[in-house]
Amino acid sequence: MTLIAEVIINEHVEMTLTMVKQYHEFLLSHLVSPFSLLINKVNAYTYDFDAQVNLATLK
Repeated sequence: MTLIAEVIINEHVEMTLTMVKQYHEFLLSHLVSPFSLLINKVNAYTYDFDAQVNLATLK
């Protein structure tokens, strides 16, 4: 069975590398692989460059 987690980021947040690392740690400690993510784009937010580069590196 694959779990699905919905992710909602608050309005006007700029995700940093530190925040992405915390996000990854949270996912790995609360979900069992394999899992899927539903990224809810209801709010406007951005990523700094380092966060963008590391966003898809969940290990």
